[in-house]
Amino acid sequence: HHFNFTGLQSIQKDNFELFRTEVTGVPAETQQFFSLGTAGAVQFIRSDLIQWTINSYMGRINYDYNDKYLLTLTLRRDGSSRFGENTKYGNFPGVALGWNVSHEPFMKSVTWIDALKIRAGWGKVGNQAVSPYQTQGLLSRTTYAFGTSAAFGYRPSTIGNPDLRWESSATANIGIDFAIFKGRLQGSIELYKTDTESLLLSDFLPGSTGFNAVTRNVGHTRNK
Repeated sequence: HHFNFTGLQSIQKDNFELFRTEVTGVPAETQQFFSLGTAGAVQFIRSDLIQWTINSYMGRINYDYNDKYLLTLTLRRDGSSRFGENTKYGNFPGVALGWNVSHEPFMKSVTWIDALKIRAGWGKVGNQAVSPYQTQGLLSRTTYAFGTSAAFGYRPSTIGNPDLRWESSATANIGIDFAIFKGRLQGSIELYKTDTESLLLSDFLPGSTGFNAVTRNVGHTRNK
């Protein structure tokens, strides 16, 4: 009997900052973007900050008996700041079985087969491919009339979805790996089916709502 255990914990943080200023009438080309206050006029100013984090845990157990019967158990738990307060974490398990048929005593007389392995597995993975802050309603600056004067204000520009959660793909497969004729011919035969649920997509809305779309978990796809 042989056991092997792997544990993992990781934290990732992404921080994107942007600052942009456009001016005209710079006194000297050599000053480049320094001392912009000496320019004749400021044409455009923009600044932005986008942050997101992901916290992950993973455990895996590999077991084999006499290098003939193989078992792998995996569990991964990921938490992403891109999702709602009660839906940040997702659990993604997996299991795989293998049988090295070529290591069995009854295969010793079959000299033209060098390796033969039958395997099967099932596992689930997550996808967080959605822009940050989709769970929150964002604001955009707008103009309006304050009495007889023009003024600036803010209006809702997106619809937040606090129930936004992980998209998940579950794959089941069976396969055969082989090598024959002293390794001259090698290959694999594989059958699989992948079901993806809770797809992260923009769900279009009628214009009468005042918004074009909202990010939701919608749809289901299958590949095989």
